[in-house]
Amino acid sequence: MSAPLTASSAAGFSVTRGSSVTAWAMGPVHQAYYPGTPALAEDRVQYRFINGFVDVGDLPCRVALWDEIKTREVTLEPFEVEALNLPGFNRRVEFSSFWHRPTRLKRWLKTRLVPWLAEPCRFRLATCGGVTIWVDGEKAVSFEPFRRNKESSTEIELNLRPEGSEVIVLTEELAERDAIWFFELTLLSDAAITAVLPVDVASADIAALMELATSVRPEPFHSTTGELTLVFAHAPDVDVSVTALIQPSVHMRDKPPLLQSTGVLRKGETCLSLPGAGALPDAYHPLDLTLRLDRHGWSGTSPLPRTGWKSSTGAPCRLLIASRRCWSFWQTTAKCAPGGPSPCRRLEGPWMIPSARSSPTRWPPLTSGAIVPTS
Repeated sequence: MSAPLTASSAAGFSVTRGSSVTAWAMGPVHQAYYPGTPALAEDRVQYRFINGFVDVGDLPCRVALWDEIKTREVTLEPFEVEALNLPGFNRRVEFSSFWHRPTRLKRWLKTRLVPWLAEPCRFRLATCGGVTIWVDGEKAVSFEPFRRNKESSTEIELNLRPEGSEVIVLTEELAERDAIWFFELTLLSDAAITAVLPVDVASADIAALMELATSVRPEPFHSTTGELTLVFAHAPDVDVSVTALIQPSVHMRDKPPLLQSTGVLRKGETCLSLPGAGALPDAYHPLDLTLRLDRHGWSGTSPLPRTGWKSSTGAPCRLLIASRRCWSFWQTTAKCAPGGPSPCRRLEGPWMIPSARSSPTRWPPLTSGAIVPTS
């Protein structure tokens, strides 16, 4: 694993050429049912079986979306910040997931970009859906390919003020069941920039939660007794509340969680045992963790009174644990959310889960991933 991530004293994150901007303050996810107009599908089938795939062309929901974006005007809207997206193992800002019905998705984000040199900054913008960008309140970019789960990219130029500019992004997607919902803003200019979170939160709290979220692992790697212990690389200097949640599959989200447990990682300790894992069925399970750091003496003025931000900062992350006969591999994230659980960023690696009766020759590396909501 790489070294623990840290934040600067001004809660800023350096972005160099070839790196992407991943420090954002995020509003809530907006979802709307979007079926389009019912219509007969095209007959593109060549009447031969290809692994069960039937090409019926573009669904009515996507046809309706393309018709809408031809004439619509996207305007800047106010929004309340409910979570922070912090640099981690993923270059993308991503919320990929599964929706049972055609659903229009959108989310507002903002950051402050400070150029190191007083010159226009060039970026490569990539997405599958649509992205609109405002710089200091003025619309600068509108990129709307809306190709289902197929990445498109374009080069853009943003004129940033020497003292820094507020950059607001609207990311949109149309989910036809599974959806790869992301955007990636990669710096192409030689001169670096700094991304500063436009929120009033102690950088030490951000750094502490990022370190915990990127260093947690389960012990043991495979469980046959139902015991679940979380091990952290470094001990916190204050008590940290930990909430663990295992949801059923996306097809059974009307059912109660398979595991819902809470505990406190005490100051100076690196291990935390969580009860309830003994009731899990034989399988491997994604475990959503929310780490909450309470500094009761923090005196900063909260700009977000309705988010419950005040003196607490939460950092959700995700592990993959195995119950009984399966091995488990751990996954983490660097994502903080103010005041408790919220859609968060998790890293999904290219894992293989062998039987406990066989021993893997090596653990697969933590290399790439996807950011998706946990709720």
